[in-house]
Amino acid sequence: MKRKCFEAGAYAGQLHDAFYAYAKALNSTLQRNSSDYSNGRAILKNLPNEFQGISGKVVMSENGIRKPFLYFDGLNKNGKQILIGTVFVDGSKGYYTPEITDEADIWHAWGGKKPLAVPVCGFLGNQKPRGT
Repeated sequence: MKRKCFEAGAYAGQLHDAFYAYAKALNSTLQRNSSDYSNGRAILKNLPNEFQGISGKVVMSENGIRKPFLYFDGLNKNGKQILIGTVFVDGSKGYYTPEITDEADIWHAWGGKKPLAVPVCGFLGNQKPRGT
């Protein structure tokens, strides 16, 4: 009999991490009081604040909501995936942490130099180039 192999779903890592966090919280809750298995507030109090999950670093808020921790990846000139930076979102604030040491890896398609923020002739092509 031939075995079939399937790829995991795109959100399998998040499902694992959610179940893992719940299982850790439930286990801690039951160690304190074995009759609290259906007490959501007690379980929430025992939710782990931070752990390394399948989907990456997991940081939980005090009300049980996962705080986003995003990885900003790119490709270097050899087509190899590289980590450019991370973004951590806490409420309405975002925190970017650069992880790359050589910006030329990011801008290799532009000769290793960062492109201009505004094109020489402007976005509409109606500005004179500087120095003319």
